[in-house]
Amino acid sequence: MRTRLAIKTHVLLERWFPERRLFLKSDTDTRFIRLRSETQAIAFAGGSVIIAWAIVATAVLLMDSIGAGNFREQAKRDRDTYQDRLNVIAAERDRRAEEALAAQNRFNTALQQISAMQSELLAS
Repeated sequence: MRTRLAIKTHVLLERWFPERRLFLKSDTDTRFIRLRSETQAIAFAGGSVIIAWAIVATAVLLMDSIGAGNFREQAKRDRDTYQDRLNVIAAERDRRAEEALAAQNRFNTALQQISAMQSELLAS
């Protein structure tokens, strides 16, 4: 038993997808497959979904390939900025090392002077 909604749906689908018969002939006999309107509507909807998915996937791939150039340029700019920052930090490290070496030399000189003074004090 069909409900009214099913009947109305079938009538609506029948308008857009009328029943078709696909004949298959062999050497000895002929058979047919009946394609109801519901079957055709499901096949149409499935095909539409696949085509829509293919279009969206292609668009995403194209946008990604177009945007990849911008990403590469941004990566190059970031790399250059990083290299500049590393050079600044390396120069600062070298200055600090020179300052430490100079302080060490001053400390050694002061230690020698103190040692000389201590020797004079002990001698006197």
